Amino acid sequence: MKYINKVLALIFVILFIAVVPLQFIYSSWAYVEKGLHLASVFSAYETYHIIVVAAIFLVILAIIRSRRMINWESGSYSLLAIAILLPMSLLDNPLDFNDTMALLIAVLALSTGLFLYYFRSSPRRFLFLAPVLASLFIAYLLPIYDVVFFAFFLFVVATFIRPSPKHEQPKETSAQNDLKEPKKEETPMPDAQPQQQMPVETAPAAPDPRTIIDEVPPDLDSIPQNVSWPSQSDYSRAMQNLEFSISKDRVEILSSRVVPNPYVNMPGNVVYSSGNYGTVFKLENGQSAHALKCFTRSKPDLSKRYYLISKAISRFNDGSTFATFSYLPKTLRTLKNPAVYFPALLMEWIDGVNLNTYIANNLETTRKISDIAKKFLSVAVRLRTFGIAHGDISGDNVMVNSSDGITLVDYDGMYVPSLNGMKAPENGHDHFQHPQRTTSTYNERLDNFSVLVTYLSLLAVASDPSLWTRYNRGDQDCLLFRKTDFLTPDKSPLINELLSKRGRIRKLTKLLIEALKNDPLWDGIDPDELAKIQR
Repeated sequence: MKYINKVLALIFVILFIAVVPLQFIYSSWAYVEKGLHLASVFSAYETYHIIVVAAIFLVILAIIRSRRMINWESGSYSLLAIAILLPMSLLDNPLDFNDTMALLIAVLALSTGLFLYYFRSSPRRFLFLAPVLASLFIAYLLPIYDVVFFAFFLFVVATFIRPSPKHEQPKETSAQNDLKEPKKEETPMPDAQPQQQMPVETAPAAPDPRTIIDEVPPDLDSIPQNVSWPSQSDYSRAMQNLEFSISKDRVEILSSRVVPNPYVNMPGNVVYSSGNYGTVFKLENGQSAHALKCFTRSKPDLSKRYYLISKAISRFNDGSTFATFSYLPKTLRTLKNPAVYFPALLMEWIDGVNLNTYIANNLETTRKISDIAKKFLSVAVRLRTFGIAHGDISGDNVMVNSSDGITLVDYDGMYVPSLNGMKAPENGHDHFQHPQRTTSTYNERLDNFSVLVTYLSLLAVASDPSLWTRYNRGDQDCLLFRKTDFLTPDKSPLINELLSKRGRIRKLTKLLIEALKNDPLWDGIDPDELAKIQR
């Protein structure tokens, strides 16, 4: 076959493929149109199409507002657009001021009054009145479809094009700074006067707390394994004579004074608190105060853990969630074994009350308890974002200051990314932890269960303060729940009572029961998942 014939054959095939289906579709459409009376449908649509468009807009607005995709201010402009559209459906000619302007004004006046009442500040009034006056002016001058176009444009802008809030320019990370080429030094001309440049101060980029630290100073683990650690009374005697007890390298401690505990009716008592692993003393140096924690027994990799935890907390750097502290090896000795200097923690002193005391003091103002619940969950979400877990969330270890700010204390069981692969040194308070938690339960989800227990307890007391009297009963080791509630939830009076509540408390209680059936590190109770559960 010749080339020209091939081309003609191809053209014929294309025409056949194009014409025959088109003719079939046209014939079929004529049949469908006649059978379904589409002419009448299209005629009705032509008459009422603006009303149809306004109805569609209203449905779109209702959906996106129900999902909180826009605020009321943007929604008000969208409603204004719909209010402009509806009168347009009644008009067939360009607007005449004497005949039809009153109708438009009546519709807009109602919506405007409502919105002006909502936006009572002057700037917002102006922002709302501007498009209202513009719409009236355009309606008077322009044909009907120009007004429809204006309303359509206003709806799209108000509903879908929302200006983002102003933010500060993000700081450049150290990695980005490293990628920049260093500035070349300019060699001044022989006769030129050197230009004086003002030094530009640049804020250093905040280190990422998720950074893995592998290198640890070699002299940290310097305590021989066969050495007996001092007791609380050994440290109490040592704190009576800092010149003898404290290493000469610890100038910040030597220049301080030990503060007696005013809450203990015993002369000379300087112990502020004690736990499974250490004793805490208060030091004052001028206007500043610090806590000195002295260890009464060792943990696996004690020095390494606290060194890595202190580095991660210093990188977290939000100024309130954690007390800043330093791990100080070879810091103090006791008369029991004066040849060995033991490590200590020197940390910021936190003024405030623990969570148990805060709840007991605010049973008459439950709104404050509800607010603390929100703040506590916000802290938990932020920790989870950075891969950090406290490890021992409890009423004792959550401090609330006079401004209702939250600070977590006691970092013995913390998890930070640099500790990945190690085992937990402890299992935390029984009344806050999953019954199946072990030392192998150790990663960034370590706090999931205790956060749920604490958050649910706070919301429950805020809803019904009598729960605190009936279930806490002055016990500083728990809030509402006890270990027995976790072991046999079906027989727990507290859990059964919370299940009878409504809304968020009931949902969280069901989630707690579900969590008890799962692994202690179950991601179904991540803090951000709890935050999604609303009333």
